[in-house]
Amino acid sequence: MEAGDPTTPDPVTELVSSLRADLQSSLTPATPSACPMVITAAYSGEVSECQGFLMYFEKLPHQFSGDCAKIAFIISLLSGKARRWAKSMWTSGSPAMQSLDPFLVHFKDVFGTSTSALSVPDKLFSLQQANRAIHDYTLHFRMLAASSGWNEVALLLAYGRGLNLKIRQQMAIYDDSMGLELFILKAQHISQHLFTVSIEEGISSDTSSFCSSPAPELMQMDQYRLSADERQRHLHQGLCLYCGENYYLLQTCPARPPRPTVSTIHISSTIATPRYHDAVLIHASRSFSVKVLFDSGSSGNFISSHQLSTCKVPRQRNPTQYRITTIQGKPLGKGLVQWKTPELTLQIGCLHEEMLSLLVLEESAGTPLAG
Repeated sequence: MEAGDPTTPDPVTELVSSLRADLQSSLTPATPSACPMVITAAYSGEVSECQGFLMYFEKLPHQFSGDCAKIAFIISLLSGKARRWAKSMWTSGSPAMQSLDPFLVHFKDVFGTSTSALSVPDKLFSLQQANRAIHDYTLHFRMLAASSGWNEVALLLAYGRGLNLKIRQQMAIYDDSMGLELFILKAQHISQHLFTVSIEEGISSDTSSFCSSPAPELMQMDQYRLSADERQRHLHQGLCLYCGENYYLLQTCPARPPRPTVSTIHISSTIATPRYHDAVLIHASRSFSVKVLFDSGSSGNFISSHQLSTCKVPRQRNPTQYRITTIQGKPLGKGLVQWKTPELTLQIGCLHEEMLSLLVLEESAGTPLAG
């Protein structure tokens, strides 16, 4: 009860007591519920707790004989500003106190309307995982999604957009047709995998710090190396990667010293296999499923003439001719690029899309290569 004149009775308390007495006298003993519910804590008028408070009340409809009894029960669980509101409604003789539906409508208008500057869709659109655990982010997302009214496609895009950058990069290989729940499950699995890898890397780093002396470095031949810009210029102009002259490749360069009979290159015991990604190429409203190899060391974006013919995509004359070789200096395909594709759309998963033109590799049957 609120502080006030001790000689003045509280009309809300009198109302609740009277209605409870009438309710007990008019009702016959009922069979105890198979699953009794614990009385909820008093509601003080917090907006975030309004829906949960009314939800609790909706689970007990069989325990009340009429609207007045239901209203009395709700008022009996109010405190603070919510109880002051009920007192003012009663003393003013508000019609909302006579029937349950108007009472609930007015109750939600007063306590269920958020004063936040952002609406639920705004909060959902701006939601970011950042450094939070994936389960905390997913729980917050589900709470907002439940009242957003968005369809599954929009929710999937919003969830993927807010993921941590490392997880979002790994999720780029998945298509949005898998559905929201499976997409969330994949993201959680990737998060757990990244966490495990980070722990293993930490253990490996701690173990290496106990080494008393560093391992002897392997002897390296030909210490001079081209910068990235110089290497690109040599490749585009058809110059030797060793001496910079024209008309011959690295392996036949007369200025290059002979290679030693005993190899000085350390070969790792594990050989990484190329990792191909499922992608879609779109041209003139037609789409083609392809496998794509990403190579950060590639000097351009390429597609084989065989793959181009399979997709029935036209080609255009490239204004510049390029000599294309592998890192060992061998021609890649025919070794000469004269054609390119028109602008194509490359889609990878549901989060990556870009426009690009691919250089055509003659007499090559490989997969598209993106640099």
